[in-house]
Amino acid sequence: MKKQLVLLTLCMLLGWHTQAQDIFIPPDYEAIEKATKDPDSDDHYPKLMKRYKEGDTTLTIKEYRKLYYGNFFFEDADEPDYELITALNDSLKMYEQKDSLTQQDYRRVIELSEVYVESTPFNMRRIYELYGLHMMVRDTAKAEIYMDKVSKLVRTILSTGDGLTEKTAFHVLEVGHEYFILSAIGFSFGGSQSLTRNQCDYLTVMDNDAGVEGLYFDVNQIFEQRYRKMFAGAGDDFLKELEKEQKKDKDRKKKDKK
Repeated sequence: MKKQLVLLTLCMLLGWHTQAQDIFIPPDYEAIEKATKDPDSDDHYPKLMKRYKEGDTTLTIKEYRKLYYGNFFFEDADEPDYELITALNDSLKMYEQKDSLTQQDYRRVIELSEVYVESTPFNMRRIYELYGLHMMVRDTAKAEIYMDKVSKLVRTILSTGDGLTEKTAFHVLEVGHEYFILSAIGFSFGGSQSLTRNQCDYLTVMDNDAGVEGLYFDVNQIFEQRYRKMFAGAGDDFLKELEKEQKKDKDRKKKDKK
């Protein structure tokens, strides 16, 4: 598994350096919301999620962008069952503490991990672990599906920026995804995390050959959705005023960029 992890890290690191020199496109959240909420569109969110959960490896990065960032607008998405997640974590820890695992152990860990991923479909760390577990039991067909998922999720996030400045920050669905991206592109967390005035998470990284001191992750959409949920029970007038203020803030940021 360690060798496989190193290989994945090297591949992702090379991909990041290439991406850093190419044109990247921040998510157009309005367009993504419109496409994923249209029941007549092939990009309707339930259709994309169904294909994703069924292990459809033909999903493109463009479709992954709608799938991953469209989750912000998928109102029917269930909140993770935190009691279930806690129980699964406890069960998985018991196996992690063993000196060695039997084939039967591996299959049980796979069962537990698949339930975990069903509840948190974009948990890249668990998805990558499922790739390794299926390799251990020599189920390469399933392993390839999980590798396809994790590599495309990483590439989706890398397609939004290079992470080197606030303007070119990586866009993430969850703060926890920031740490997986760090390791996937070959960096180790430097121990410091801070929120900038433009609502970007800045994570320092340990000394590296690329000379990168830290990376930026855009969390504006996370905050926006959090506010929407917080004021979901508020009156329509209040929500309209909130949206006006958010639009003004976006317009100000656009002017600042110019």
